[in-house]
Amino acid sequence: GAHRFQVKVYAAHNLLGARVTFQRYRSSSKRWVAVKVVQMHTTVTKGQTVLTSAKFRSSIKAHQRVRASLGSRQVSPCYVAAHSNTIRS
Repeated sequence: GAHRFQVKVYAAHNLLGARVTFQRYRSSSKRWVAVKVVQMHTTVTKGQTVLTSAKFRSSIKAHQRVRASLGSRQVSPCYVAAHSNTIRS
């Protein structure tokens, strides 16, 4: 739906409570800007893989380039910081 987003992380470890930064691309400065920080709150275990997710809303304008970023403080010491693929809002 409009202004609704979901972040899912598949890993071998539980990332419950990790904070994901929702970002949009600002073309004027050619940088990613933080829009919202979301805390992971749902966990489902399937075999040895753990799915941690968060659903959230954002009032970001339509057709903006957005992504999710998981920082090194949230995933250390087992994983490396990462960004999701870019989508249009």
